[in-house]
Amino acid sequence: MIDIKNIKYGALYTENDNLRSYLPRYYECLNNQKYHLWIPIRVKTDTIDKVYMIDTYQAYREYGDYDKQLAQLKMYGEAKDNSWYANQPYNYYYSARVELNEQTIEAFDFYIDLDDYRVMKRSEEYDYKSEDVVRNIRLYNEHNYPSGLTLVRKDAKIDYEYKVDRLFHKIIYDELNPPCISSYFLSEINELSDKVSDTRKIDVINKLQEKMKSLVEEYEEYYKDLIKDVK
Repeated sequence: MIDIKNIKYGALYTENDNLRSYLPRYYECLNNQKYHLWIPIRVKTDTIDKVYMIDTYQAYREYGDYDKQLAQLKMYGEAKDNSWYANQPYNYYYSARVELNEQTIEAFDFYIDLDDYRVMKRSEEYDYKSEDVVRNIRLYNEHNYPSGLTLVRKDAKIDYEYKVDRLFHKIIYDELNPPCISSYFLSEINELSDKVSDTRKIDVINKLQEKMKSLVEEYEEYYKDLIKDVK
């Protein structure tokens, strides 16, 4: 269980089923104003000292690079009046803000410390194992639309065996697509053979289809023979 005194600012949290008791509207089927990622914000004035969790969908938009955004999240832990940031959820119909106390804190689980991660480059997509990578990280509404940030642990090491395996599967299952003509278009053009005087173009398509069918059969046999001892 999280200790409210040890809340980490600059970290992300996720909700668990206990949240239903405190924020039932969060689970309404029409609620599309949530990312299931939460950040803590401390509000300290002369009269109050409270900590809130808010869903990042409803968080203040800090534009700029990742380091600037992380600095903003850390700033929420400073002993000052951050109420303007903590009140951002009130701009949303499905307001997602929970004041933390000994009971409500049990509705949240630690997810990641953003300080331990950096933004992963697209060229690094196949370098790291899944346990070192987190995806779909959005620190505010439509952050890095449409899929959010992909982060990798700063201390992650490139696993070259894993990289070969990922690239192998990508090439075999995604890139190596034998040529073919869709049955829909093949049927469409053949239906016109008795409606035109010159069917040479239709004949070309059918001959190409027969040739490709033969090549695909040869390819598939060759492929099966190559792949039989490779996992």
